[in-house]
Amino acid sequence: FNFVEEPVKDRTGFTNGRHEPGLTQFTLTKNLLGVRDIYREQNQQGADFSHYSKQYKTQSRIDRIYGNSILIDCLLQSNFHTVGFSDHKIVTCSFMMDPWHESRGPSYWKLNTSILNSDQIRRDIRDLVVHSGLQEKRGEAFLEGWEHLKFAMKRVLVAFSRQSARFKKVQNENLEKALARVKQKLQEKPSDEGLLLQLDELY
Repeated sequence: FNFVEEPVKDRTGFTNGRHEPGLTQFTLTKNLLGVRDIYREQNQQGADFSHYSKQYKTQSRIDRIYGNSILIDCLLQSNFHTVGFSDHKIVTCSFMMDPWHESRGPSYWKLNTSILNSDQIRRDIRDLVVHSGLQEKRGEAFLEGWEHLKFAMKRVLVAFSRQSARFKKVQNENLEKALARVKQKLQEKPSDEGLLLQLDELY
């Protein structure tokens, strides 16, 4: 890619208002496919750069790998590796090849069914069912496949729930910070109509 999704985190020398060509259309496509930035899943705040521009003397993370909930749920780690023949680093990912043999814990679990309202999670579940091949299996093979499918669904749903919880936490933190800024300004200008309007919108 020749752009980054989060310029403040993923590009040095960032100036406020900088245009990232192609980002708007890419975001629409990414959301349509239900894929996410694998590195960012494990590194919510930190930054590691994959490219150095000699011309502008800046660093950026323009080399990325994307995956859906199923792939991300099997992710072990994502790393960058320097190579001598390029000004780009190699992006690598390690995945759990057979996640079904993990310890399963309790035989039942509670699902917050509201997450099924998400188009993304419904697509992920549909993909799991299609790729399970249960329609062609019979007897013991069907039973074993069904057990794997149930476990895979649980892993995907739990991972999605955790991601949603993190997203909501960040949203709430940003809202609280915005409220604090507006309230502080209102102490100086208690009759400012613009600030009062901002306060109403935040609430």
